[in-house]
Amino acid sequence: MEIGLTLNSPTQTAQPGVSQWIGRPMRRLEDARLLTGHGRFTDDISLPGQAHAVFLRSPHAHARIAAIDAAAARVAPGVIAVLTGADVLAEGLGPIPFNQMHKRYDGAAMTVPPRLALIADVVRFVGDPIAMVVAETREQARDAVELIEIEWEPLPAVADLEHSAAAHSSVVWPDAFDPAYGNHAALYRAGNRDAAAGAFARAIHVVRLRVVNQRVVANPLEPRALAATYDAAGGRYTLYCPTQNVHTVRRQLAAGVFNLPEERFRIVCTDLGGAFGARGYAYPEHAALCLAARRTARAVKWLADRSENFLAEVHGRDSVTTAQLAIDADHRFLALKIDTLANVGAYVSNYGASVPAMSGVRAPTGVYAIPVIDHEVRMLFTHTAPVDAYRGAGRPEMGYLL
Repeated sequence: MEIGLTLNSPTQTAQPGVSQWIGRPMRRLEDARLLTGHGRFTDDISLPGQAHAVFLRSPHAHARIAAIDAAAARVAPGVIAVLTGADVLAEGLGPIPFNQMHKRYDGAAMTVPPRLALIADVVRFVGDPIAMVVAETREQARDAVELIEIEWEPLPAVADLEHSAAAHSSVVWPDAFDPAYGNHAALYRAGNRDAAAGAFARAIHVVRLRVVNQRVVANPLEPRALAATYDAAGGRYTLYCPTQNVHTVRRQLAAGVFNLPEERFRIVCTDLGGAFGARGYAYPEHAALCLAARRTARAVKWLADRSENFLAEVHGRDSVTTAQLAIDADHRFLALKIDTLANVGAYVSNYGASVPAMSGVRAPTGVYAIPVIDHEVRMLFTHTAPVDAYRGAGRPEMGYLL
C-alpha cells in the first residue's frame, strides 16, 4: 500500500521538515515482519514463574448469585488461587471508570452503575465475570473453573431497545429506571426543536424512515490477552495488554480502581492485530489480573478464546432511529428530525454514552444543506454486553441514515 500526498495549489508551501515527504510514496515498514510470522503479540510473552488465569462467566443475562462454592476448585491440581467478587470487595477495588459526559432527561447526573473486576451479587449480561482461577497451566485452570458451583436465582431480562424504553420493561438498574423513560442511562439533545417544528408545519412533503443499526463485535487477530506482574518491594504493577491508549488504561487502573498514583502502573503494548475502538480503555479483566499478580506473588497471564472474546469484549452500535425530513414545494430540505434509542448495554463502558450522542450528532447532515436539526438520543441500559466505540463511533450510523 502506498500513500501519496500532493499540495492543492502551487501557491501552498509545506511546513519546515515536511516538504521532503510531499508527493513521495510512504511505504509501510511493518508488513514484512508481520507477514513472515515475526510479530510479537501479548500471548507471545512468557514471564518468569508465569501462572495462567481462566475466568468463570455468567451463563445468565440477569441473575442473582445466591451462593458460590469454590472449595473443590481451590484444591484441584495445579491451582494457586481462586478469586471471586468477595475478594474484590474485600480489597476495596473501585469500579472501572468511564467518561460521564451526559446527563439524564431531568438534568441530573448520569446513573453510575458500578462495573467491578468480578461480580459478587447480580450478573447483568451473559459473559459477566464471576470468578477467576489461577493455576500452573491454562488447562488446569480450565478444569478447575468447571468445579466452581453457583446457586442461581434467575431474574427477568431485557435485550430489546424498544422494550427497554417501556414502562413495563424488566429493570436493569433500579436507580436508573423511570416509568416514563424505562431503563434510562442518559439523554442528549441537539439542534432547535421549536424551529424544526415550525419547518415541519410549513413542509409540503415529509419523508419518514426507521433504521436499525445492528449490534456488531470487534474481532482483532489476537483475542484479548493480558499478562500482569507485581513488584512487592516497590508496590508497582506491570501489565502487558493490547491497547490503543496505554495512558488511559494506566490512569483508569491507578486512580479509578486501585486508588494509587499513576507511576505505580506500567502498561506495555506489543502488536495489536487490530483494535477498532474496542481496546482503548480498561476492562474488568485488567483489574482482576493485577489483583491476582499481587495476591499470588506470581506473574499471571490470560488469553481469551474467540468465543469468550465475542462475549466479553465491548460490542458496537446497536441503535434504532426514526427520522423525518421536511421538504418544501421546490424539494429543498427544510429540517431533519432524528430520534434514536441507543443501547449502552448492562454497564456504561468508556465512551459508551458519548458515541451515539456526541459523536453521532456531529454528522447528521453530511454534505447536505439542511438548515434546522432536531436531534434526540435516548441511551438505555439492557441485559447485554456493554457497547462502546467501534469503527467510526457514531458516524457510520448517521451516514447510513442519510
